[in-house]
Amino acid sequence: MPLHILTQIQAYIVNTKQLTNPICLTITGLSDSIAHLERIHSTPIPEAYACHMQQILLLYLAALPFQIVPSAGWMSIAITALAAYIMLGLRQIAQKIEDPFGHDAQDLPVDFYCDDVKECIEHISKREASGLKLEWSNPIALDNRVEKKQKR
Repeated sequence: MPLHILTQIQAYIVNTKQLTNPICLTITGLSDSIAHLERIHSTPIPEAYACHMQQILLLYLAALPFQIVPSAGWMSIAITALAAYIMLGLRQIAQKIEDPFGHDAQDLPVDFYCDDVKECIEHISKREASGLKLEWSNPIALDNRVEKKQKR
């Protein structure tokens, strides 16, 4: 859907003949951002890496009581339990945020963002169709209007 919205933006700008260098750079930046996000979405953490990290974590947690028992005594059980809770919790959180583009409760609301951008594009299109000039190609004129409003 984001690529579809970007295509609509490009078509709108070309149709209204408001293609300027800053707009081209912005569209190129958006396109690059979409490519980066797609790469994040489609590149999982390698299974061997995840398995190795799990084994190292469990090995560390198994060896932890033997390392702290001389100094902590019976408290080493509670300290190890707390350390295990924290480290295994962090591992679980890392697995949940590995792919932030799904439809789980903790995922980013990408569909909401895309719908918001789509509504903005439709609003701009309606303003242009009603005869209001947006003056994107002349940002100096827009700045002058803002300065005049601020002086009032």
